[in-house]
Parts: sequence; structure tokens; C-alpha cells
Amino acid sequence: MLGLAYIYSDQTFDPVEIDLLSRFANLASLVLENARLMAAERRRADELDVLRETMTDISTELDQARLLKVVVERAVTLLGAAGGRLAIYDEIQGDLEVVVSHHLEEHSIGQRIALGEGVLGQVAQMQLPLTISDDQWQSDRFVDTDNETLRSGLAAPLLVGSQLVGAICVMNRQAARHPNLNDLRLLNMFASQAAIALENARLYTKSQQRRQYFRDLVLINPVAIAITDLEHQVTTCNPSFEALFGYTRDEVIGHNLQSLIATESMVAEAMSTLPLPLDRPVRMISQRRRKDGSIIDVEVYTIAQIVDGEQSSILTLYHDITELARARREAEQASRAKSQFLANMSHELRTPLNAIIGYAEILLESVDDMTTEELASDLGKIQAAGRHLHNLIRDVLDLSKIEAGKMDLAYEAFDLISVAFDVISTIQPLVDQNHNQLEARFAQDEIPMVSDETKVRQVLFNLLSNACKFTDHGTITLDVLEKTTQEQELVIIRVCDTGVGMTAEQVGRIFQSLPRPMPQQRVSTEERAWAWSSRASSVR
Repeated sequence: MLGLAYIYSDQTFDPVEIDLLSRFANLASLVLENARLMAAERRRADELDVLRETMTDISTELDQARLLKVVVERAVTLLGAAGGRLAIYDEIQGDLEVVVSHHLEEHSIGQRIALGEGVLGQVAQMQLPLTISDDQWQSDRFVDTDNETLRSGLAAPLLVGSQLVGAICVMNRQAARHPNLNDLRLLNMFASQAAIALENARLYTKSQQRRQYFRDLVLINPVAIAITDLEHQVTTCNPSFEALFGYTRDEVIGHNLQSLIATESMVAEAMSTLPLPLDRPVRMISQRRRKDGSIIDVEVYTIAQIVDGEQSSILTLYHDITELARARREAEQASRAKSQFLANMSHELRTPLNAIIGYAEILLESVDDMTTEELASDLGKIQAAGRHLHNLIRDVLDLSKIEAGKMDLAYEAFDLISVAFDVISTIQPLVDQNHNQLEARFAQDEIPMVSDETKVRQVLFNLLSNACKFTDHGTITLDVLEKTTQEQELVIIRVCDTGVGMTAEQVGRIFQSLPRPMPQQRVSTEERAWAWSSRASSVR
């Protein structure tokens, strides 16, 4: 029933007039209903326009603090309420925290509300909107700090899908202003859109914080960092990059990274790692060029930065390992020196040992036929070779000499001619082995000398044994003489042989490090002769 139409007259209405009045009443009811519906639709359209404008305004706001305040103010205005509150859900604590209170008591900001407690806690727990009348507001279920002045209100959860973001409520102080279902529908529509805007602002704030954290991390990182696009053009770099490579930030941005800090060979090495794997960084030990042209050793990490499953940029880290690489090279050099030392000593130890074994075999074979003098002579040679071997072993056991890559000299006075005779006696079995003849030519009977006697013996042993090994049915000559100049007195020791000899190119390399042939590599007799000569010259 929409209303009542009353018509009076001093005459009685006949049936036709009554039928006309009934038809008019039906038409009038249709007109009134249409007008009511049009007014309702117009009001709903106006509300939607206001809601649309409101949501457009708040959706452009990304500052979370300002947006929270704007959401409550717009909700209060939209519903014609006296004030409102908004609380955000804390996933870690599992409760709500009041963050905005508009035209209500400000001391409620920061208040923690458990799910199911009060107006906001009820709608957050049920995830449904509520209307609260005057008598409900005064009940214990909806106890509020303003319960003596508030008369009615509306509350709705802030949801993004099924995810709880928070809760909002608007309140009235006039008893006559009771919310209806249309108000509840309007607030619920507003709340759903406001929740999306709040979540977007939260995510934007979080992403900004992460970006700022990443920027700060790059800026203060002691490792040099450069970020490039997919064409390897530098988009940014950190101060450590500037310090390491000597470029300013303006000098590198927009330029190809590899063209700035790499040579052609370095660029080829870097490009060999492309395309970059998306799931892990690429690591390499390499070298790079500084602005001044100097080369530094670096440990390089290249990382693909992924956005929506696709590579968007490249982050490259350079860790200066120049000192580490230098220490490694020195360690490798020390290791090579040790290996060479042991290789040299292996040869040097075998030479006197062969003499000991050779003379011992001679004694065993002819001990019955030898005179005391001959026996004493050969035993003396064995003793001399044994002492020399003992001194060599003593040096091998001195690890400090190996680590230092050199041997210290123990200076003492001795007769060089006597040492030469001892070496000739020791080396004689090697001379006889290839049917050679050894000629010794001394300028005088004695040549006093101050040096390391053991090392002088080593040099003579090495040179003579080398000549014996690479001479067959030939002659080996040892010359020992003195030479006096205006500045100093010199001793010259010269070993000549009629063996294979060395080329001019090999002579030029005689004081270089001893080469180590690869497995299965064939070495010529001349190369082996040079190798043995290098060993003879390595004692210094």
C-alpha cells in the first residue's frame, strides 16, 4: 500500500464513477511507485558517483599514513556520520591496532583490540558488516570509550579477498540518526575498495623501503658494484666502483661497462658467460683495467635481476683480490722453487752416491790384490764422497732454505786445488762409464780461496758429471787458474768437453729456470744437455 486517495461529493457516486476512481487510484499508485523508484535510483546513482569520486581520490594516494586518515574522513563524509575509527590487522600479533580516530577521542590511537572484542574486533572476527543501534551500543558486547555519547554506528571489515587488512567504523551521536541497510551496503562497498587501496599503499611503502634499503646497501658496500641494462650500458654504480676503477659516476653511466674496464681478451672472457642463468650468480676470477690503464685482479660475480620471470638488468660485483693473487703467485713461485731445488738436489745427491757405490764395488772385487796404500786411497775417496753427500743431505733437511728459494753461503778458507782433486777422484767412475778421458790442468799447486767449499764442490760435480753424461769416447778438460786484475783477484774454473754441446740459443738460456717437460714429451739430447747445465749453474 502506497497511500490513500479521498474524494467527497454531496451526491452519491454511481458505479461508473467508482470504477473511474479505482482506475485513477491504480494509475496514481503506478506513477508514485515509479517516482519512488526513480528517486531511489537517482539517490543510489548519486551515492555511487560520490563513492566513485571518493575511491578515485584515495586510490591515487600511496603514502600509507596519509591514506589511512583520508579513508576515515571520506567514510565519515559519505555516511554523514559524526566520526570514525580505523584499525589495522597485525598478522604477527593476531590482533588489531587503532591507527586513526577522526572526530573521536584521540587517546584510542595505538590501542590494541583482540579479535571479537568491541565493534572493530567483532567485524574483524566475523568478516561481516554490522549496524549498531542505541540499545546495542550500550551493551557489554560493544563497550567503547565513547559509549555515553554515541547512539548508533556502522562497522565493516577491510578485506582483500579473504585476507583481513583491518576494520573501520563510523558513529553517530543523534538518537534519531539510525543507520539503515542502504548505509550498511554503502559502507561495505567503500570498505572493500578502501582495503585494496590500503593494501596497495602498504605494498608500495614496503617496496620503497626495500628499494631504499637496496640503494643504501649498494652505496655503503665495500665491494665495487655496477648495474647495467641488457645492452651492458651502465645505469648506476656505487662509490666503491669509482674508487676501485678510478672513474666518476658521471663518466660511466650510459657507457658500455666492458669497454671501460676490460681489454679485448677480457671482454671475450666475460661474454663467454652469457646468457646468464636466472637462478644463480656466475663467478669467475679474472682481471680488469682501471682508468689509468693498470690491470688489477678481481673476483667477479654477475647476477641477473629478474622482474616477472624475465631478466631486466645485470648486477656485477668486483672484489679486488690483487693482494691475494700476488700472494698466490708468490706461493706458486715458492712451490716451483722448492720443486726445482729438490730436482737439483736429487741429481747432486746421486753423483757422490754413485762414486761411493763405484769405489765400494772396486774394493769388493779386488780387496785381496790391493796394497795397503791402494786400499787407503780408495777408502779416502769413499770418505770424501760420503762427507760431500752428508753435507748435501744436511742442506736438503734445512727447510728454511727451500722456502726462501736460495741457499746461504758458509764462507771458509780452503785450497781449491785440493777440492778439485777430490772431485776428480769422485767423478772418475762416471768418466770411465762412457769411455772418456779426463784431463786436469792447474796453473799452480795451491790456490787459496774463501767461499762455501760445499757449494764449490757442487758446481764442479755438476759441470763434470754433465760433461761425462753427454760425451762418449771423448775428452773432458778441467782448467783451474787464477787471474788478477786491477780491481780484484779472480779464480777461473773451466770445463770443456767434446760432447754434443749446446746451441747459441740454449747458451742464452743457461741461467733461466729449469724447464719441466710435459708427460709424453720427447726431449732432444741437446735439450737435456742444456737442462743439466742449467742445474749446474743453479747453485748461487
